Amino acid sequence: MTKEISDKTFKQEVLEKTLPVIVKFWASWCPPCKVMEPMIESLEKQIRGQAIIVNLNADKNPFTTAHYNVKGLPTLIFFKNGEEKARLIGAQGPQTILNTLETI
Repeated sequence: MTKEISDKTFKQEVLEKTLPVIVKFWASWCPPCKVMEPMIESLEKQIRGQAIIVNLNADKNPFTTAHYNVKGLPTLIFFKNGEEKARLIGAQGPQTILNTLETI
């Protein structure tokens, strides 16, 4: 199961990691977010050791959501060395996510 993070743990779980981190911003009322979840869990196993995937509930964590100007859900933000390197908005397939990860 993909780890759930919060405004409180964002710095430690994302910005301070040495591996690239993909943050999936989601909400319980978002159908595409739910559709993506099994694929994200599968992808997480596939890239283990190369990158980290975490979930952040946009409704419960308004500070981080606003700080990164997340307007649509789901949004995937790719971080490396504490900086945003890429962003995908809307439901995405695994190959698109892997291709984006390779570019950072």
